[in-house]
Amino acid sequence: MGSARSEPGLSLAQSFPISVVVPAHNAADSLQECLSSLLRSRLDCVEVIVVDDASTDHTLQIASRFAAESRPAGSLEIKVISRKNRGGAAASRNTGTASARHPYILFLDADVALPENAICGIRQKLDLYRHRSDVAGVLGVYSTELHWKNFVTDYKNLYTRFLYDVTETQSPFVHTPIFCVRRYVLVAAGGFQVGSQTAEDFQLGVRLGSRGYKFVIHRRLEAVHLKRYDWWGLLKEDWRRIRDLKRIRVTRSERVFYYQAHRWSRLLSLFIPGPVILFLGVSLFDPSWFRHAMALLGLFLALNLRLLAHFRRYRGWRFFATAALFLFVEMLWAELALLVALVTCHRNPKALKRPLPEQ
Repeated sequence: MGSARSEPGLSLAQSFPISVVVPAHNAADSLQECLSSLLRSRLDCVEVIVVDDASTDHTLQIASRFAAESRPAGSLEIKVISRKNRGGAAASRNTGTASARHPYILFLDADVALPENAICGIRQKLDLYRHRSDVAGVLGVYSTELHWKNFVTDYKNLYTRFLYDVTETQSPFVHTPIFCVRRYVLVAAGGFQVGSQTAEDFQLGVRLGSRGYKFVIHRRLEAVHLKRYDWWGLLKEDWRRIRDLKRIRVTRSERVFYYQAHRWSRLLSLFIPGPVILFLGVSLFDPSWFRHAMALLGLFLALNLRLLAHFRRYRGWRFFATAALFLFVEMLWAELALLVALVTCHRNPKALKRPLPEQ
């Protein structure tokens, strides 16, 4: 069901002017493809703000070149902001928000390549839900097609795509790689939480979701994730995210939503691998413990059956088996990270900062 625009005769572009904010730190390998993909969209009533977060590679030069080349045409403004000190993605997004002049902001990660006419698709969704004051924006999804061909990259991207697929179209959750939001909603919520390396989207989602806001998942807006993962890089990212999630401080009104935002199957899976390893060790001395280990392992597989079926659907049985093994290792690693985070946060229970974007 659509809705009429507030002023008859206005185009979608005029009704929904968008500021695209691209936070970038050492993104020289992907920024050119990211910006090139953006330029394939119709960009009437669009400004692009690239926030270079104290990069040490050629990120700033690439962004500046795109900005210089956009000026002769006059139809698109690309602004480049260079931060002298690295503040992280959250700080860069806040910086871009403070400089944005349009009422809708599309946050686009520097390692994401949009499909053609993505901006038009976002505007159509915004128009479709214009009558809903609780719908604050639109989320794009990751494509199942990849720029890099290796198992870990494939695993990570298919896992993220699975989370999109099993979430309701009107989602109360936030994922920032392709994230369009009403500017006033974001500013009223205090912007992104500075100090978190990986969980700023989750924390913002808790704040907005607990206030009743939702975001429409545009399932046809399939963007290619350009990031290449390796084993150790993915495990380090998991470790940081567990730490950041544990450090999030929520108000009483946000607490219920905070726990609802965690998937119960993943939470239960988190506490199974450790006991499985323990029981297998004990079974070397008492074989009766082996069946307990196998029972827990069966429960682990049952809890993640939908995810593993998702892997099999897109990549086949061999990928399914490898992904099941890696998922177990990943959850064992996350279990250890959680234990360390619990001890660390108990010793240093300092809340992360939550500043408003500068106006």
